[in-house]
Amino acid sequence: MRSLQREPGLLLALLAVIVLVCVFILYPQIRVIITPGTGYIDFLSGGTWIRSTSQSIQVMVLSTTTAVLLGFVFAYAMVYTDMPWKPFFRLIGILPLLSPPFVVAASYLILFGPRGLITYGIFGQTISVFGLGGIWGVQTIAFFPFAYQLIADVLSRSDARLEQAARNLGAGPWQVFRSVTLPLSRPGLGAAILTTAIYVLEDFGNPALIGGTFTVLPTQAYGLISGFGDLPGATAVSTLLLALALILYVAKIRLDGGRSFITVSGRASSMPRPPVPVVLTWACFVACLLLAVVILTVYGTLLVSALTLNFPNNLSFTTKHFEYITSDVNGTALQNTLIFGVVAAAFSAVFALVAGWLVERGSWPGRRVLDFLLIMPAAIPGLFFGIGYATAFNEAWLDWLDRGVLIIISMIFWNIPVGYQAAVAGLRQIDRTMDEAATSLGASSLRGFRDVLIPMLGGSISVGFVTTFVRAVTTLSVVIFLFTSGTTVATIRIFQLVTHSSPAAGSPSGPPVPSPSALQSLDAGAVHLRLAHVTKRFGDTAAVDDISFDVPRGSFATLLGPSGCGKTTTLRMIAGFYDPDAGDIVLGGRRINELPAHRRGTAMVFQDYALFPHMTVRGNVSYGLRLAKVAKDELARRVNETLDFVGLGKLGDRWPNQLSGGQQQRVAVARALVLRPEILLLDEPLSNLDAKLRVQLRWELRTLQQQLKMTFVYVTHDQDEALSLSDWIAVMNAGKVEQHGAPWEIYYRPKTAFLADFVGAVNLVPGTVREVRGGQATVQFGERSVTVPVPADTSLREGGEVKLCVRPEALGLAPRGATTDGAALPGTVARKAFLGDLMRYWVTIDGREWIVDQPDPGASTPLDGEVLVQVRPERVHVIAG
Repeated sequence: MRSLQREPGLLLALLAVIVLVCVFILYPQIRVIITPGTGYIDFLSGGTWIRSTSQSIQVMVLSTTTAVLLGFVFAYAMVYTDMPWKPFFRLIGILPLLSPPFVVAASYLILFGPRGLITYGIFGQTISVFGLGGIWGVQTIAFFPFAYQLIADVLSRSDARLEQAARNLGAGPWQVFRSVTLPLSRPGLGAAILTTAIYVLEDFGNPALIGGTFTVLPTQAYGLISGFGDLPGATAVSTLLLALALILYVAKIRLDGGRSFITVSGRASSMPRPPVPVVLTWACFVACLLLAVVILTVYGTLLVSALTLNFPNNLSFTTKHFEYITSDVNGTALQNTLIFGVVAAAFSAVFALVAGWLVERGSWPGRRVLDFLLIMPAAIPGLFFGIGYATAFNEAWLDWLDRGVLIIISMIFWNIPVGYQAAVAGLRQIDRTMDEAATSLGASSLRGFRDVLIPMLGGSISVGFVTTFVRAVTTLSVVIFLFTSGTTVATIRIFQLVTHSSPAAGSPSGPPVPSPSALQSLDAGAVHLRLAHVTKRFGDTAAVDDISFDVPRGSFATLLGPSGCGKTTTLRMIAGFYDPDAGDIVLGGRRINELPAHRRGTAMVFQDYALFPHMTVRGNVSYGLRLAKVAKDELARRVNETLDFVGLGKLGDRWPNQLSGGQQQRVAVARALVLRPEILLLDEPLSNLDAKLRVQLRWELRTLQQQLKMTFVYVTHDQDEALSLSDWIAVMNAGKVEQHGAPWEIYYRPKTAFLADFVGAVNLVPGTVREVRGGQATVQFGERSVTVPVPADTSLREGGEVKLCVRPEALGLAPRGATTDGAALPGTVARKAFLGDLMRYWVTIDGREWIVDQPDPGASTPLDGEVLVQVRPERVHVIAG
């Protein structure tokens, strides 16, 4: 909610979406549902709803299953295989989208009806195709393209590296498909199943033409209104349909399972997909070919019918039938259809994209309610969506509103779920670091959405626009009660003509207030960043639990810890991507808790770099400056200087996927540095590189930091990286800071056993304090004891349990019988390992293994057997507890 308060533009956009949804989606349906009468009681007591509901469910399951299966096979073949004729199949696959669904039923009757061209003309059989079988076959062909487009969009975005990784681990093609490809396609499958099932449920035209006496809920509702004027009864039917759709929506949520399906990040990849077995490729080809034959037969029949005098009795060629397209009412209907469809598709696609972004990327309360309202039109039969508009906006004070405008508005908001689901599916596969990268470079949320996300959502926008346009120009049920003679559309005319000639015509029936006391002692000159009692919870889990520390100005500061310790969450709170639930974050003397991320003066380098794949190197680096409206000459100068500074001066015109991992990392750093931020945040930027390159870039980062004298806050789990790079380290564990300070202090004077064990190799030997006197403590371990120096203010007490912390390099090693200085412990070499610059020994002493490191192993003969381990008391650190 805080981000909305910080960005008025974002708040206005959200309010506009909410108002439009309430006025044009929620309000019309409420007007229908609250229509007075006893329709609900009469409908339920009559019992006819049981049959129509069960038959609707039966059709939904059958048609959805076959349509989604066909859509998945088609999508898989188009995305994964290298089979021939793919452009041809793609064209064939969209044909059902380009016509009203009930036109497939009309063609089906011509081919397979009682006097059908195939059933009667070829086989001499009079077969009834009316009923369940006819509806099932027609809806499968009519609706599989919707499933195909949604699934193909998701499959095409999946990261080939994941499948290649599975193949590399020994998985066969089927195992890769089952364990990687299929799970990655779940967002598309979920959207496809939901969308197709609801399309089938609310389909009116196909059951009206070919259903016969097999009554489903939409045809029953239409019969109640058109035949009996029973609006309350029809409202009861719509309530049943809405209930079924809600069940589907809940099933989709469970299908998604709350898992992350992010496979697109800012890190470019040009890796090809694993090859598909030849047998599978040809199986896909045969399946697509058979489907293409069916579709071509269906639409070819319509085309031949249009070009012959009297199909199939007189096949003489003619074009006179096309004269009807532009004549009188048909010409008006065609013109209205195109205008209404284009306008509705454009507005619906844009609105759905904005709404999807606000819901999917937002964290404001109530967004799930808006999500439900945006998907709700898909659950509302088009008949009643149109009735809702006719009822809600049939007011005297709205007489000035043209009925054509009302039809356009109804098309926009009835089709919102199509573009919305496409937008959400696309957004879920774009890593949030892309948004955060834009924000860290100075973009507001709206600006980052415009500049970064929209160019990357071209596929989702196209799916939303094309699908919405097709649904708008092919819809029948929404407009059947809205049109007038001057605003009729093509689907109305087609339905009127088809039902007039069809044999089946007429047969259907807030966080706490921060304390200013935390800021009083801040010296902005010495301390650059301060966190005071900062806490962040996710549900009942405290990811960061009351941490406090100061980062010196101009230092290379590192947050070090194991996975899940809270270090990245802490960094993201500093950046402004997360709001702390308690505590204060102070940068340069100013409290920044309430500042939006793009106004904090920070810049961030992400783990996967978050390079914008649709921008060149120069475009990535200049993006933040363009947001800041830096003059062109100054912008070019700073970009060139920064690229030269990181050694990429000659690569400015390359795309991210043309760069090596190290070069991509330099671009990410340059993009942040060019802004001259007050502080640079780095989230494990080297973790994806090979060991040698990681070491090289480690020193490049350190050199950059020293040259710029800029404060770096670096997150890593690599102890060597932290120790070698840092001026200051904070080690985190389970949401708390175990200790912070200089690297040598963390390494040699750890305060806890966890810290000693986490940072480097160590010997932790349990013991008991026997005496504390004069800055020294005598500690007994086993049958032995050692006297070690301790601070004057030590909290050690006689009898207290402690652990002796001894680093391997602080120990000496000599053959048994040799003369040694200090305490010498007899032991036996259990094993040893050559590590290049040292030899590491594991020596058993009194049943416990000690690690001993000996430098320059080439200077002496490796030891075996009985040895003496020399303990230097001044190098032993005592940890209480």
